[in-house]
Amino acid sequence: MSSAIPHALVFLPELVILLMAGVVLGVTVTGSEPVIQYQRAQRLALWTTLLVLGALVLTQLDPAAGWEATGGFILDPLAVLFKGSIVLGTLMTIVYGGRYWHSERPMMPEYHLLILFALLGMMVMASASNTLMFYLGLELMSLSLYALVALDRSNPEATEAAMKYFVLGAVASGMLLYGFSLLYGLTGSLELDALGVAMSQRLNHDPAMILAFLLIISGLMFKLGAAPFHMWLPDVYHGSPLPSMLVIGVAPKLAAMVFILRLMMESGGGLNGLFADVAVIGALLSIIIGNLAALMQTNLKRLLAYSTISHMGFIFLGFSAADTSGYAGATFYMFIYLLGFMAFAGSLVYLSQSCDAETQSDDIGALSGLYKRNPLIAAVMAVSLFSMAGVPPTAGFFAKLAVLMPAAQAGFLWLVVVALIFSVVGAYYYLRIIRYIYFETGEEKTALMESSGNRVFLGLNGLLILVLGCMPGLLWQFCYTMLANNSYL
Repeated sequence: MSSAIPHALVFLPELVILLMAGVVLGVTVTGSEPVIQYQRAQRLALWTTLLVLGALVLTQLDPAAGWEATGGFILDPLAVLFKGSIVLGTLMTIVYGGRYWHSERPMMPEYHLLILFALLGMMVMASASNTLMFYLGLELMSLSLYALVALDRSNPEATEAAMKYFVLGAVASGMLLYGFSLLYGLTGSLELDALGVAMSQRLNHDPAMILAFLLIISGLMFKLGAAPFHMWLPDVYHGSPLPSMLVIGVAPKLAAMVFILRLMMESGGGLNGLFADVAVIGALLSIIIGNLAALMQTNLKRLLAYSTISHMGFIFLGFSAADTSGYAGATFYMFIYLLGFMAFAGSLVYLSQSCDAETQSDDIGALSGLYKRNPLIAAVMAVSLFSMAGVPPTAGFFAKLAVLMPAAQAGFLWLVVVALIFSVVGAYYYLRIIRYIYFETGEEKTALMESSGNRVFLGLNGLLILVLGCMPGLLWQFCYTMLANNSYL
């Protein structure tokens, strides 16, 4: 790989995040009142994320060639693609979640600081070229997320959720670390390219290598929230403050996904057979469990959690093809899911600013008659729900096609049929929410507090889902090209 650019430029996004995290820490502890702390931290965190976006532009001088620095850090098309997506998801989190904290819910000074450290960990994970660097980024991200879940110290559900997340997350991290340790003992290397080649050569006849691979994939499936390692997701979503749920919802899954893709690519296709078998199991269990459990939910956070599990099943459906088309389809699906999840969850944050207590409820009945009080937010929620259900002409329809077609071509037609059947099942609980929004009157509720900035961003979010539904080929081709330039499959 070329090393034509200075190493400082390669590390610039991470350096900016680290520097601004220190600035946020210093500023937030100097304010004498929560309101002062909130205003300062919000502005600094937003500008920090914008600076990172600018820094990412500087690092994309020639992403097709790629640059590698010492210390297990790499900047290639895959890293550029996922870092940009992670930063975009974090920016949306800051914009949507910032106004959640107000006089009735004083902001914790460490809120934006934890988001920045989580972002730093995720960006390190996206650029990790060895297992040590990936694990350091993973732990930085995980510890920040545990604290974000427990941020509302007055809420016992948040404390309980954080403890469950911490304990189960520690188990998953232990599995991942044990798998990395086994690989190091078997190969004597931490570098992913060497590990991928060694695993592809010895996987068929070395039980220890198979065990290491399964431990690593299991740990990553936990971070993604895929069955059978999904048990933490409903309780964590339910107990988290809404802004924390936004952080956990998508960006950490992107960071775990990029490591899976990088490991598969570095193996030159040697891991495809075993990984396809694991992906089939993960897809089948996630789609069935996620959709059936979501049918019984009336709490919107828990419904979103089980919905997330089912969507991870569709991503593993793309993984089951174990080729560039399948991986590109899974990446495309993840990006479209990011938009849908952020639009719906961001709308919930907006609704939490209502003056009446009932609208602040997480119960599905709180959405009754929403279209009368705020037609724009009702429309954004409807578009996001249609997209997550896979209804045309939204982007979610083509996202499902992007993972179903490679799986069918790989010979998993029976799995595609199961996925289609449970997609119909899943459409029921999405349409049920829309029924509450448009066809249930409920009681008269106080008008929503206006937040023009959030309304604009939510409107653009919903519009982007529709635009990508009309022109899905642009994003899919971009994902395919970026992966093909980085792939040996």
